Amino acid sequence: MDQEKIAHEVRLLALEYCVALAISKLQFIAIASGATEAQLTEAEQNGIEMFNSTTLPGNHDPVMGDHFMAEFRDAVMSILSSAREMRQSSGYNPA
Repeated sequence: MDQEKIAHEVRLLALEYCVALAISKLQFIAIASGATEAQLTEAEQNGIEMFNSTTLPGNHDPVMGDHFMAEFRDAVMSILSSAREMRQSSGYNPA
């Protein structure tokens, strides 16, 4: 892997980390405002279901469009999972 590719991968990882951290903070706020863990999980699942049923607009290969949306869904799920782990590992317990 060349230096430029490494730099791009590191920047992408840093962005994913920052997005996950921001989501975890928003989840803290939601819980502090009365949301339950089940409600957060349901909201995540609703978003994932939306990605499962969304197709890309325009002229493109339908197979590639489905592949793109599956990759996008997996990337979002990974960020949401990281956010949940950050929040839960912080020791915050609203109960």
